Amino acid sequence: MIERPTKLNAIELNKSIHVETAKDGAVAEIATIALEVKIDPKNIDPEKAKGGFLIYNLDENDYKKRLNLFFLTFSEENKVRGFIMSYDKTFLEQLIKNGEIAHEDGIMQYLQTEINPADNFIFGDQIAISKDNRNREAGTKLMKATLSRMQSMGINNMYVAILHQPIRNEASINFVGRFGFNHTKEVTNSDGLVWGIYHLNIEPKK
Repeated sequence: MIERPTKLNAIELNKSIHVETAKDGAVAEIATIALEVKIDPKNIDPEKAKGGFLIYNLDENDYKKRLNLFFLTFSEENKVRGFIMSYDKTFLEQLIKNGEIAHEDGIMQYLQTEINPADNFIFGDQIAISKDNRNREAGTKLMKATLSRMQSMGINNMYVAILHQPIRNEASINFVGRFGFNHTKEVTNSDGLVWGIYHLNIEPKK
């Protein structure tokens, strides 16, 4: 006899899931997940790339420097299973000033020169989900939490950069497309990788 899930099972499961601001103690797990989904664009494993991937992973110290209100984790049973790392304009400018984000020079140039200087915005730098949680809507929950936080703070625009060449990150393109992001431009970083810039404008919270 097959035991079917009960309403209580679902309630208990939801109690064990948390989306929250990333904490110091989560940095080691964050770095591990990032390494798990990182690929080398010059030596591509197509199977590994199917579920979405990162190109630039960071060490624990680098992730710690990026802790801010828009760096969120998805946890289940007190274990981090995924994260979304974003920055508001002020935090991003500080990272650039400190030389912490020089590897994304083409992307940063776009954000600094082709957006109205008066506009505040969020830059979504990384999202990564551990392989065993990709069917749990962890990415969706993280993005929804980010957009909700943006609305509560009166920030209406979000930009993300997704790799286009030498391999096109179709999983990530499809993911942001579900939220209404539109492709605005392609840029090239100094390492020769070509990135698509995607933009979303959301309605302010009433």
